[in-house]
Amino acid sequence: GGGVNGSSIAYHLAKRGFGKIVLVEKNALASGSTGKSAGIVRQHYSNPVIIQMVMESRKFFEGIAEELGGYPGFVQNGFLLLVAEQEKEALKANVAAQRDLGLEVDLVPPDELSRFFPGINTEGVALASYEDTSGYADPHGTSVAFAEKAKKLGVDLQLGCQVLRLLVKNDAIYGVETDRGVIETQIVVNAAGPWGKELVRPVGIELPLIPRRLQETVVKSGDYGTHNPTVIDLHQLVYFKPEPGG
Repeated sequence: GGGVNGSSIAYHLAKRGFGKIVLVEKNALASGSTGKSAGIVRQHYSNPVIIQMVMESRKFFEGIAEELGGYPGFVQNGFLLLVAEQEKEALKANVAAQRDLGLEVDLVPPDELSRFFPGINTEGVALASYEDTSGYADPHGTSVAFAEKAKKLGVDLQLGCQVLRLLVKNDAIYGVETDRGVIETQIVVNAAGPWGKELVRPVGIELPLIPRRLQETVVKSGDYGTHNPTVIDLHQLVYFKPEPGG
């Protein structure tokens, strides 16, 4: 898979000198879920392992342009999470756990939200949290930057090449069959996103992946600029963020 995950994995493996690496993508880079991503780089999660992972990711994004080159488009615009009364105590507990792990995050009462977002409607909002260091990036630009830097480190990019099946003998991988032929390998990283489940099912692996279709709307706003914070309303299950073009 040549989305942001596959491209990142290929780069980091190459950077660490993990031998010959081939990145196989059936279409173009970031042509699957990544290309349709909102690209939000946020750190608000409840699982301690994921919190630590995203903190490291966010630090990486701060220097991503210098490390990779290209146009990853990271903007540090901040992140607001809004909750209703019934979610208030859970938010407090989450923020306390995040602070224990070193995350810079603040609790914000509704009457103070206007300093982050002038004109925000706080009806139904009981509490919010704010991360000053979070932001968003360009999903396509980030994927291409990873892949291009990986290529410079010797990774073989096979674009427009579809994996047909994994080749297994005596319960061990020995290759990958593609529409261009067989790639001999004993190690396969499955970064196929929504297709990952179907890829490994024939070899007896059942992944708990459930693809979901989400709706996005793009609007042009004169009041909401590229550096206004990303907002998630946890109660309404909606979010909005700036795009680089406004």
